[in-house]
Formats: sequence, structure tokens, C-alpha cells
Amino acid sequence: MLPSDRLALSVLRFARSGASDGWRPTSLPALANAVNCNDWMELTDSLKNLHHRRVLQIRKWVDPAGFVLYEGDAKSSEFFHRGEFQLSITFEGRPYFEMLEEHAKRPVATATAGAENPISERSLTLTPMAMALAELSPATFALGSHLGEVFERIAADQKQFQESFRAIFIATETQTFLEQQRRLAAALEPAMETFRLVGKELAAQVTQTNQLFRHLGAIAPRQEWFGQILEQSSAITRVNLELPKLLAEAWAPNILGERLALVGDTLKNVTLWEKWRDEVAIGLESISHLSKQPIALDVAGQFVFGHSTLVRRLPPTLPADDESKRQEEQFRYRDEEIGAKLETRLAALGPQFLELRRSAWKNLQSGGIAGARIAMASIRELSSDILHLLSPDEEVKKTDIWLQRKDQKLSKPTRRMRIEFIAGPAVETFDALVQFDESMQHAHKFTHTFADDPELVRIALAQLENCVYMLLISSKR
Repeated sequence: MLPSDRLALSVLRFARSGASDGWRPTSLPALANAVNCNDWMELTDSLKNLHHRRVLQIRKWVDPAGFVLYEGDAKSSEFFHRGEFQLSITFEGRPYFEMLEEHAKRPVATATAGAENPISERSLTLTPMAMALAELSPATFALGSHLGEVFERIAADQKQFQESFRAIFIATETQTFLEQQRRLAAALEPAMETFRLVGKELAAQVTQTNQLFRHLGAIAPRQEWFGQILEQSSAITRVNLELPKLLAEAWAPNILGERLALVGDTLKNVTLWEKWRDEVAIGLESISHLSKQPIALDVAGQFVFGHSTLVRRLPPTLPADDESKRQEEQFRYRDEEIGAKLETRLAALGPQFLELRRSAWKNLQSGGIAGARIAMASIRELSSDILHLLSPDEEVKKTDIWLQRKDQKLSKPTRRMRIEFIAGPAVETFDALVQFDESMQHAHKFTHTFADDPELVRIALAQLENCVYMLLISSKR
């Protein structure tokens, strides 16, 4: 742990302990003594840095105005060196504080003479770089820390619109189609504004994380992995974050309203993939970890891009520019690679699973709407069979996942319960897998309706296969 990190952690521990109404009073001499720092300039710099990163709020009483917040002005020396001031950890700063606490608990890796696998100096440089991902800005982790709040806001906006949607479509002879569309557009505005705000926050987070990934990639022995994830990130954010705005312009309000859940899923998918990517990066502490990077993260990125491609292709289709076409072609090749790996996994589970997959693609290639619908049904059957194979009812019901369920009226495990049983409750994988599964459920009725578009059906099949493959390689069983 870097000296600046240790000092920051000591300051945050001090601010948390003994705080009244969230504020801890102190003075510079008292704080220096409490955190064992003899260099007052270094301590002041640490306070300024924590404030600049929005980890700490700092205030002091000034007559006759009362409490005045520190805002990093030119008179900062006077602010800290004269009299008492008060410290409070911000909402955005808590994830950063928790990260420092967790890092402080980890043992320091050292190379010893004669060790069988000494850690090289190069591998040790990954630890501060991985830490830098978290240190770059607490704002990078702010979205992850209140994902539930963001998703609840999206869900509330969607629910409110659905209620308006039903009310607007209660037939009235006097209501013209144009008036109906106008009312729908007005009802959609709160949800679309939420999407815009979340997209803006996501874009800032992704930009910051990518900067650190470039640094990590420059010193890592597996530079191609970092390059691939960066390329994925660029394609994912380019397509997904601009999608709500493009769809609002391209789709009539009644169409946009019917597909609002799909639009929300584009942002949820990116959010959880980005959070997963961040947590993977923070875990990079040695060369040995680099050789064990989860393939699931790459497949998850494939799924997130595929979802946006599927949504864009729904009629009326959004036209793709040259760059989007190039990216779609690359991701299509990657879908085929994942399909080949899935076949190997399925063959090991049983020939019936392999045959079910092959018959699905054969039906799609035969052409026609009937073949496309049979293909979709076959892959959905495969997905369901694998889900139940990896999470037998009798096994799930022995665990706390089932025994501590909120709804005691349930007679069998839900899909969410099964995914938790298979992958475990690890936040970086479980939340994403559940969200991806819900995305597929939302998309199913539209791909079934537009089965006359073979490319749309192909994307849907590949999406289901990506989910199945992620379950198989994420399984803890």
C-alpha cells in the first residue's frame, strides 16, 4: 500500500470514528497526532486531495456566517491552520474508503531468496496500477455503489409510463392518432431523461476506466487481453450509450413505449459489464492472476454488444454507419467462435444437448419463418435444459437460496435462484448474469414476432448461446 494511501485511510478512519451527526471535529495538530503524521503539509495535502476527489466534506464555523464548507480556494492554508474544522465522509467516498480498508487487510507479497516462484519486480508494479483504477476518482465507483438506486429509478419511470400507456390506449372516439402519439411522447419523457442522465454518467466512468486499462496493458504480460477488452469497451459504449437518443428519434412513441424495457436493458447491461470489468482490474495483483482472467467477462461483453445490435435491428431498423458495420462483423465472428466452444462443452454434458443446438441452426439455415421460429424454440429449450441441469430443484431447495426465500408460496426455484445456485452470489458475476437473462426474456417476444428477418433471429440465437456459455464457465458446481 502506498504511503499516501495509508495516510488517506488513517484520515478516513479518524473522520468516521467519534463523528456526531456525520461530522468529526478536529484541528490540524490534533489530527496530525491521531494519524501519526508529523508533516503538516503532507497532511494538509491529503485533506485537499480527499476533498478534491469528493471523498471528504470539510467545514468550519466562521462568525457570523456559521458553518462554511471548504471549497479549495486560495485561502486554504488559513482554513486548516487556524482553529478547528470538521470532517465528514461523503456518500460517493464510502466505496473508496471500503476499498482502502480491504486493500489494507491484504498481505504484502515479497520475493524471498530461493523461493520456488519469486514475484518479479514487474509483477509488483501491477498492484499500484490496479489500485490506481480505484483511486482515479471515487466517481468511477459511485455508479456501482448505487446501482440499485439507479435501476429502481429506471424501473419506476418504466412502470409510470406503462400506467400512462394503458390509460392513453383506452379507446376514446374523440382522440386522434396524432393526439395519442403526443400524449405518449409526453409520458415517455421522464424515462428518457433518466436514460440520458445514466448514459452521461456511464460515459464519464468508462472514459476514466479506459485510461487505467491502457496503463495496465502497457506493463502487463498479457497485453492482448487488455487490448481486446478496450476494443470491446469502445464498441459497447459507442453503440449502447447513444441508443436511447437514436431510438427516441427513429421510433414512433407507441413503438418506443412498447419496447421501453429493451432500451433500459441497454444501459443496465453496460453498467453491470463495466462494474464487472472494474472489479476484475482491481484484482490484478500479479502475473499469476493475469493468466486466470475470466473468459466470462469477454463473453459478457459480446452479449452486451449483441443486445444493442438486436435492438437496433428491430423494425423500423436503425441504419448502421461503416464503423458500426465493421464492429458488427467482428462481433459476428466472435459469436461463431463462442458457438464452437459451446459445442465442446455441450458434448461433454451429453449428445442430446449437442444435437439440440445443431438442429436449431440447421432449421434457421433452411430458411422461412417456420424454420426460424423452430430454431428459436430449440435454443430456448437448450437454455432451459442447461439451467435446470446445473441447478436441480432438489439441490437448490437444500440451500439458503430457497430456505430463506421471501415468497414462501413458491413451489419451485425461480430463474434468479437457479443462477445464484450455479454461479454463486459474487456481485461481479451474479448481478450481470441475472440482468442478461432478463434482457433475453424481454427481447424474446420481439424476435419471435419478426422471425422473417433471419439476421435478427441469428443474433437472438447467438445471444441465448452466449448466456448458456457464460453459465457453464461461471458455474461453481
